[in-house]
Amino acid sequence: MEKVEKNGPSEIAHAENDLEEKGVNSTKKIVQDAKDEGPPKTTGVHVKPNHACTDDGPEAPPPEGGWGWVVCFTSMCTNGTVFANTNTFGIMLVALIDTFDEEDPNISFKASWVGSVLFGVLFLLGMVSGILADRLGIRTVSLIGGLLALVGMLCSAFVQNILLLYLTYGVIMGTGFSLAYTPSVAILGHYFKRRIGLANGLVAFGGALIFILGYSLALPVLFDAIGFKYTLLCISGMNGLIMFYALTWKPRIHRRSDSGEGRAAEGSAEARKTRCSCSSDLLNKRIWRNRGYVLWVVATSVSFLGYGVPLFHLVKHAEDVFPGSGSNLLPICLGVSNAVMKLAVASLSDLRRVRQVRLQQAAFLVMGMTTSCTPLAGTFPSLLVIAVVFGMCDGTLFCMFGPVAFDLVGPADSAQALGFVFGLLALPGALGPPLAGFLYDHYGNYDLAFHLAGIPLMLGAGLLLFIPRGEPHALADISIEEVPSKSSPSADHVTSHKTNKPMAMDHVTTTRL
Repeated sequence: MEKVEKNGPSEIAHAENDLEEKGVNSTKKIVQDAKDEGPPKTTGVHVKPNHACTDDGPEAPPPEGGWGWVVCFTSMCTNGTVFANTNTFGIMLVALIDTFDEEDPNISFKASWVGSVLFGVLFLLGMVSGILADRLGIRTVSLIGGLLALVGMLCSAFVQNILLLYLTYGVIMGTGFSLAYTPSVAILGHYFKRRIGLANGLVAFGGALIFILGYSLALPVLFDAIGFKYTLLCISGMNGLIMFYALTWKPRIHRRSDSGEGRAAEGSAEARKTRCSCSSDLLNKRIWRNRGYVLWVVATSVSFLGYGVPLFHLVKHAEDVFPGSGSNLLPICLGVSNAVMKLAVASLSDLRRVRQVRLQQAAFLVMGMTTSCTPLAGTFPSLLVIAVVFGMCDGTLFCMFGPVAFDLVGPADSAQALGFVFGLLALPGALGPPLAGFLYDHYGNYDLAFHLAGIPLMLGAGLLLFIPRGEPHALADISIEEVPSKSSPSADHVTSHKTNKPMAMDHVTTTRL
C-alpha cells in the first residue's frame, strides 16, 4: 500500500517541490494526483458540511418575530379550529342523539363512534401529513387539509344516516384536520428558535382559550336557534378559513437529504461520487437513526395508553361518587388550567437551562401519580383540584410536542417527526378509554381503571430518562467515496473515520491501495 500525505516521507518530497514552484495549493494537487493515479478502493475521508443542504443554500437564522408573529397567529387559529371540534364533541354528541334518535337502543354507542373516528384519523394520519409536508410543501398540504375539512363538515350537514357521518365527519374531516395540524406546528420552527417555546405556548393558549371556549359557549346556542343542519354549515365555514391561514406559511427551511452516499459509475471501475442532494425523499429515514427521537416516540406511545382515561371518565366518576355535586365544573377547571399552563410552560421552556423534554417528562409523571390516586379523593373539592392538575399536565404535554421535536431532530425534519409521533400515539390513545369503560362495566366503578391507567403514564416518564442530556438533532453526515476533482466544490470540513474530528483541508491524508 502506497501512502501519500502532505509533509510526509521522502517519497513525496519531489511532488511537494513541484507544487511549490507552480504556486498551487499543495492539498488540492495531492488530491488531484491521487485521483489521476487510479480509482481508490478505500478512503478514510468524510465530509461534514457547515450547514444544512437546502434548495437555496445556507438558511438565514430564524427571524424570532416579524412575519413570524403572523405565522404564529394563523397557526393558533388552525390549532384552535381543529381542537375546538374534537374537544367540544360532548356537545355535538347530545345534538347527534337528538337528531338521529329513531328509537335505536344503541344510538349513544353509534354516536360516540363518530367522535372516535375523528380523533383516531386526526392523529393516525399525522404520519402521512408529515411525509406529504416534506414532499409537497407545508403550505400545499395545509391548503388540501383545509379544503377537506370544509367538504367533510359541509357534507355532514346534509347526511340523513348517522352511519354516513363516520365517513364525512370522521374520515374526510379528520383527514383534513390531520393534514392541516401537523404543518401548523412544524412551520413555527421555521420562524422561531430562541422563542420557540413561547410561540408554541401562544398557539396552544390562544387556541384553547379563544376557540375551544368560544365553541363551548356558541354551539348550544346555535343548535337551539338555527338547528343541527345550519350549525354544521357555520362550522364548515370556520373550517374553510384554514385555507386562508395556510397562505401565510412560507417555509424558510428545506429538509436535508437522507443520504450522501455516492452511486457507482456506469460501465467503469470509477469510485462512487459524493453528492449532496437537496431533493426530498418520500420517507425521512434519518429521524429513525436518532436515538433520542426513537426513545421519545416509544415513551410517548406507552404513556398515551393511560392518557385519555381521566380526561374521558372523570366526569362520570364524579357523578357516581358525588351525585348532584356539579360535575360539569370539572371540564371547566380542566380547560382553564390547561390554557394557562400552556402559556406559562412555554415561557419557561425558552430558558437555556430548561430542556423541553424534561418538562414533558414531569407532566407524564405527575399525571400518572394523580390518575392512580383519583379513587382516593374523598370530597368533591379534591376532585376539582385533581381536574386542575390534569389540565396543567395536559397543557404541558401538548405545548411541548413541537419544541421537543425541534430539539431532537431540528426544524428541517420536524414535520415528519411530529407526524410519526402523533400517528403512533393514536392507537394507544384510542384504546385506553374503551378499556377503562370495559372495567367499569365489569366492576361497576372506575377504581381499578384509574389505578391501572396511571401505570403507563409513569412508565413513559421513566423511559424518557434514557434520552441523553444534550442529545443533538440529526445532522447531515455526507460520506466521501471519491476524492473530488479541481472543478468540484471544496468541502468545508473533513472528518476522519477513526477520530470523527474535523481537520483543516491542508492536513488531509489520502490513502490508496
